[in-house]
Amino acid sequence: GFREIAGDNCVVHFASDYAFDAGRSAMEELIAQNRLAKAFFCGDDVIAIGASSALRANGRTVPGDVGLIGVNGMEISGWDNVDLTTFRQPVDQIASAVIERLRERMENPSSAHKAIRFEPTLIERGSLRRVRN
Repeated sequence: GFREIAGDNCVVHFASDYAFDAGRSAMEELIAQNRLAKAFFCGDDVIAIGASSALRANGRTVPGDVGLIGVNGMEISGWDNVDLTTFRQPVDQIASAVIERLRERMENPSSAHKAIRFEPTLIERGSLRRVRN
C-alpha cells in the first residue's frame, strides 16, 4: 500500500478512535514530536478533519504545509471550510454483496468463502497539493 509508495518517508501513527478528537489528538502528538510528513492518509474523514484542526491550531496550513486525505466520502468532507480529499466507499454495492452472500450461505452453509473487492472513488478536493513530475 502506501508504505511501499512512500518508502522510508512514511510516518505511521494510529489514532485512538474513529473520531474528530482522536484525529486532533494524534496530530497534536505528531506535531509535538516533530514527526510531520508532507501528507497523511487518515483512516476516516472525521479523523482527517480532526487532524486538520490540530494543524491549523498550530499554525500549519492544509495543504500548504501538510496534505490530508480521508476515507468514506462523508458529506461534511465537501463543505467549503473542510474541502477534504477523500475516498468514497461504494456502500450500496457493499451492502448488496453482503445480503447476497448471506443469502447464499443460508441456502448452502458449506459454500466456500470468497473475497469480493470493491473500488473506492477518489474525490479530489483542496486538502492535497498537486505534485508535478
